[in-house]
Amino acid sequence: MFEINNNQEGSSFEKEFNLKRSIDDRDSFCCEYADRVKKEIEESAKQDKCFDFFMKSAPKDLSGKKIIDIGCGEGRWSRFFSQRGSVVLGIDKKDQILEVAREKSKNFKNINFVNLPFEKIEEEPIGRFDYIINSYVLHNFNNLDQFFSTANHLLKMNGKLLLISILFHFSDKKLEDSIKNFYIPIKNQHGEIFYAMANDFSNLKKLAENYKFKLNDFCSNKNTGLSLSQKLIDAGLSVENVALIFEKKEDSV
Repeated sequence: MFEINNNQEGSSFEKEFNLKRSIDDRDSFCCEYADRVKKEIEESAKQDKCFDFFMKSAPKDLSGKKIIDIGCGEGRWSRFFSQRGSVVLGIDKKDQILEVAREKSKNFKNINFVNLPFEKIEEEPIGRFDYIINSYVLHNFNNLDQFFSTANHLLKMNGKLLLISILFHFSDKKLEDSIKNFYIPIKNQHGEIFYAMANDFSNLKKLAENYKFKLNDFCSNKNTGLSLSQKLIDAGLSVENVALIFEKKEDSV
């Protein structure tokens, strides 16, 4: 039987701890395995329809367009969109990751990598953008209201929010109520453990709509190479990769 400790203090501590573990693991993964990640991304693009969908969703000519890559990591998507003519601002909050990104992108003149925590974006005069890129970072956020509010603030009217994220599917409402907003341990194909916030597709879409985004298109893939503990599987939880294209329709309040 799957159980969650409903003690609020304990739950808060667990979520905070798991979030830190998730972020620390991502930072280590980006820096220590940057070359492996690059190779895996290239292979995934051939096999994972979400990666293929994500790449094909961007116009081939983005000349003059401004793009912000939130949680840019080692800069692979910043370089991809830069090659199509856009001016890219890649932000992350770890200098070690940004050093890797700058080194790998040293031949790209239209990318700028900046140490800027997401929580402080609206305090900086960085202007508005035509596109926001967010690839496999959203599952680290414990406040999606803040994410979509800030995304709306950053985008020009009719600007696009391009997401690739890990989402979950709950077999019943009781299960969802028990574990939503907890960080769920996931194992990748290399046996490494990381954590993802337990959000599902319908909740994400509803939140985006609350902040004046329209879902234009999406792609999902259940063949992720990721695995959950048998206890979570028996409880009715499954995981999928999802790529989504949102469009800003109006300013949110």
